[in-house]
Amino acid sequence: MSRPGSDGITSFSARDAFQIAKQFVRWLAENSLIPSLPANINSRELISSMPPGKKVCFTTAEYRNLLAHADDRMKLFLLLMANCGMTQKDIADLAPDEVDWQRGMIRRKRSKTEHVQSVEVVTYKLWPETFELLKRLGQRSGHRIFGGKNKLPLVYADVRPALPDDRG
Repeated sequence: MSRPGSDGITSFSARDAFQIAKQFVRWLAENSLIPSLPANINSRELISSMPPGKKVCFTTAEYRNLLAHADDRMKLFLLLMANCGMTQKDIADLAPDEVDWQRGMIRRKRSKTEHVQSVEVVTYKLWPETFELLKRLGQRSGHRIFGGKNKLPLVYADVRPALPDDRG
C-alpha cells in the first residue's frame, strides 16, 4: 500500500477513505456478514498521521475577484463562507428553520459538532448582501435550504457497488 501523497491522493482523502472503510467493516460485523471485527480495527498504527496543513488565505483583491466573477449562487456560497465561517458541509446542511428570515440571522451548530452536547449554538448576523441573496435563492421549507442535482444534498457520501469492467 502506498503512503498518502505518493499516488496523488491527499492525506485528507486517504483519511476519509480509511474512515469509511472502517465504518463499512464495523457494519459488516454488526450484520453478521463477517464473523467478527478484525483485532486491529482500533489500532493506533492504522491512524493516518496528517501533517498540519498550510493555511491558504485569499487577499482582499483575490476575494473580490472571485465574487465579481461568480454567479449569484456561488457568490452566496462564498459570502456564507466569509460571513459565517461555513464549510461546504455547513452550507449543504443549512436548514430553513436555522434562519431568521426577518432579521437576517443564522442560528446553528456547525455540522461537525451538531451532536456534541457541550458545543454551543452560534448566531451569525448576515451581511446585507449575504441576506439578500439567501432570501432570493434559498428554499424556506424542507430539510435543506440548498439542493443539488437530482434533489440530492450539495455534499453527500454515497457507497455504490463496483460496476463490472466493460472494457473487455
